[in-house]
Amino acid sequence: MKLKESYFFTIRENSKDEETISGNLLVRSGMVKKAGSGIYYFLPMGLRVFKKVENIVREEMNNAGAQELVMPSMLPEDVYVKSGRRDNFGDDMFGLKDRYGRKYVLGPTHEEMFVEAAREHIKSYKDMPINLYQIANKYRDEPRPRYGLIRVREFSMKDAYSFDRDLDGLHVSYMKMFNAYKKIFDRMEIDYKIVTASTGVMGGLLSEEFQAVTDIGEDVLVLCDKCNLSSNIEITECVDQKIVDNEEEKELEMIYTPNVRTIDELVNDYGIPTEKMAKTLIYKIDGKFYAVMVKSHREVNEYKLLRLLNAKEIELAAFEDVERSTHAEVGFAGPVGMEVPVICYNEVRGMKNFLVGANKTD
Repeated sequence: MKLKESYFFTIRENSKDEETISGNLLVRSGMVKKAGSGIYYFLPMGLRVFKKVENIVREEMNNAGAQELVMPSMLPEDVYVKSGRRDNFGDDMFGLKDRYGRKYVLGPTHEEMFVEAAREHIKSYKDMPINLYQIANKYRDEPRPRYGLIRVREFSMKDAYSFDRDLDGLHVSYMKMFNAYKKIFDRMEIDYKIVTASTGVMGGLLSEEFQAVTDIGEDVLVLCDKCNLSSNIEITECVDQKIVDNEEEKELEMIYTPNVRTIDELVNDYGIPTEKMAKTLIYKIDGKFYAVMVKSHREVNEYKLLRLLNAKEIELAAFEDVERSTHAEVGFAGPVGMEVPVICYNEVRGMKNFLVGANKTD
């Protein structure tokens, strides 16, 4: 096919909808086009690349003895209700009804359906081991789709499921997949790290992630060359250093800070060092509001917060909810007089004479 006859075009300017370099390059080079928030379609050139990646994955899975099938994307909701995972997914799962009012969902993952498929075949231990996989679209109602193709609402995923006689057999199957993944990443020449991670709503005894290293990645990895530690920060245990501030404690004082809304402005306008500040963030967790205090330069680990409260869903509170909780505009939240429960990081508990919001608008 001649180039002039092909459905291929490039764009000179950056897209206003893309916040990352990679997302813009994908759009500008004619690889993909955005159809909606977190929804993309692949153009012919992008599809060629996609198919090459897919074929590498398929070849290595087949070489490892896995067998391919394809599950439907739309599934009866009862499948997830029976397994107890419908509530775990919460609003992340797309739901719909047919004309008769029967409930369906768009599959975010397919463990339940693969169990059903295996049940049809496995009648005794002699029918195992067996390893089934698919490369198919998944759907998750992400609250904040971003970073181009990194965080989207519809995506293609390879998911594999082994069925074994015992734990020894499980280990053999696991290592086959582990080695297959290494071959996949090595063939694509991707800079990657293998780290332990949370099993999340999938459950299980162990989770290891093959993480591609990038400046715009969403996860933070904790790596140690000396002790061979490699894990996702979501599950990395923090060492309580029991820092004690020996400063003499001063009287509580309210400081007037007109037109100042950010920590950087406090540093620049008032000369207050960041280590002498703590920020308070309002979260909505399983429908309840909490104030979370961390040092000004730290980020809240939302996964650990969920584990602490044995909760399922977490999101930053909307502006109007912050104002209701603090009785002040956004940017002035603090622990003093806070009407919702306050969760304080260990680092903050040992601080003295530091600056926090006063729940009062200047």
